[in-house]
Amino acid sequence: MDFFIVTTIGIGIAFCGMALLAPFVGNFRRVQPRVAVFAGSILMFLGGVGWFGSALSAYGGLNWLSPSFEWPVGTSDRVITMPGGEHVVPLIFSARVQVYDRNLKFLRGWAVPSYGKPFKVRPAGSDRFEARYGTRADTYRLNGTLVTHAVGQGEEYTLPNYGQRLCIPTSPWLLMFAGPTTTWLTGALGMAVLGFLQWRERRAAASGEPYQEV
Repeated sequence: MDFFIVTTIGIGIAFCGMALLAPFVGNFRRVQPRVAVFAGSILMFLGGVGWFGSALSAYGGLNWLSPSFEWPVGTSDRVITMPGGEHVVPLIFSARVQVYDRNLKFLRGWAVPSYGKPFKVRPAGSDRFEARYGTRADTYRLNGTLVTHAVGQGEEYTLPNYGQRLCIPTSPWLLMFAGPTTTWLTGALGMAVLGFLQWRERRAAASGEPYQEV
């Protein structure tokens, strides 16, 4: 586990560092327009932060985060509503659980040992719920306290889905961090922009005519 965390940190730093330095090295120093180069660089960096940050969280590398830290959610289809009106939201990709009040105001969140794999939550009392991942089942209070831990239970996928689809208020610029698809697309878009600009610059150089902006 520690090896995975260290490896993720190393690859993530290398990827994000490469994204930030891209406008200042090699052919990119001459590529125009500069605004597009920096835009591609930033998108690639943000995609890397989201992807590797989520992987780090999934394997326990961000367990030190405060319960007041809210991971962007966007939309989830596994949300359960407690008798008191609180909403419990499982975050698969980052291996977290977050609790919201009846008005969808964030209350607290914490990491769970699902390691980025799909898991389900279901009510287990008025102020507690069960999180089931694989053959492991943990029962938590809404304040984040672990009440019981059990192994050797039925597989998660054999349980009925108690969740409902719910849209959690999320700032538009944070939606890119809400899941693997959005983080990957953000990074891929940045790389595509940089790749296109470099291809265009090389094509212009091969023709012997510097690229002219229209």
